[in-house]
Amino acid sequence: MAILPIKKKDRKIFNWILLIIALILVAWFGRDFFVKPSFLSPSSLPQEKKTEINFEVLKNPLLQDLQPFEEIPSFEGETGRENPFLPY
Repeated sequence: MAILPIKKKDRKIFNWILLIIALILVAWFGRDFFVKPSFLSPSSLPQEKKTEINFEVLKNPLLQDLQPFEEIPSFEGETGRENPFLPY
């Protein structure tokens, strides 16, 4: 199928349609940048919650029976090349 040249009048209409679409997209996605933020009053801010830890849970007999992991010994021997980024 051959690509036909677009007439000058049709090109103007197409350019206007693209301009209108671009303006609509800028208005839609840019509205958050142009609107001034409303300032919050101190009474509308969320109040800080105090965290309380219940240490009585740690006195459970099931937790008393747990054993700690044994320590892993440090590695003995040579640990690779001096510069691992050099090719072989």
